[in-house]
Amino acid sequence: MTRHEAIADDPHGPQDTGTVTADTHPLACSFNAKWLWPMKAVIAYARLQDPVRFPLGHIGVEPAVEGGVLVSVFSGHAMAFIHDRDGSASESLTLDLPDAAFDLCRPQGPVRMSSCGWEHVFSLPEWTQPGKALFHEAGMMIFPRMAPPGWHADAEEGQDFLPLLFQQTASCCSRLMPGHDYRISRGIPHDWRRLIVNWMAGSFEADHVLFNPNIPALFSGFLDVMNPQSTLSTKHWLRKTGPNVMTVAGHPEFIGFWMPMREDRPGDEPAEFKQLPARFLNEVSGHG
Repeated sequence: MTRHEAIADDPHGPQDTGTVTADTHPLACSFNAKWLWPMKAVIAYARLQDPVRFPLGHIGVEPAVEGGVLVSVFSGHAMAFIHDRDGSASESLTLDLPDAAFDLCRPQGPVRMSSCGWEHVFSLPEWTQPGKALFHEAGMMIFPRMAPPGWHADAEEGQDFLPLLFQQTASCCSRLMPGHDYRISRGIPHDWRRLIVNWMAGSFEADHVLFNPNIPALFSGFLDVMNPQSTLSTKHWLRKTGPNVMTVAGHPEFIGFWMPMREDRPGDEPAEFKQLPARFLNEVSGHG
């Protein structure tokens, strides 16, 4: 275990509200599949740090006030949110997905070829790229962005029928195998709204903060998805006790929370945290 503060969460996943599924509308949601790949790093971190407390229940999807859906992924020390205006959700839901679904959505670079000393770069066609991810009680599906060339939909299926890049039926077992099974369930175990309220009520100006650099780095995959061609500027509002908040220039659809490490008790902090190491100060002492 680490010395990190933890974002509060129910360790057992979404709770059963006692509602009988047959008496309510079916559970279903959808959003852009491009967000799945960067979620894998956050989920892998959660399983590595605390496999007993955080084996499942990492992804939440819920209707957004401004339309579309809010998609969240939770690790205990970090949480990312995406507003997908084109998504939909029947209600607040939790998804448990197989690792193969994340891997399928990994961004693929262009194909590079050479001829007579010249390099030629060709982007992969859209029909090889993931488009919409659809989740319902029977199973999940990931569609391509467009139909492959020469694809003709069966007239009985409808003209919008597409072949699938990935599909998996839902598990009917009460216990899931993390990384292998798929399930959609009611409710979201992590209360991200409370995080924002607590963050807004605190002081945003910290002169220093202790943190594991691997934690904010969990968001790097989201930046690659937003703009793979350039480096995006990010801003972090820091608090010693957390949560710290990260936003991305030009991308209001994303926000990230990450937790700092707990401060050492007075007198217990290492010498390197009290001042810069003397060996470096000695090197510059003679420079005005």
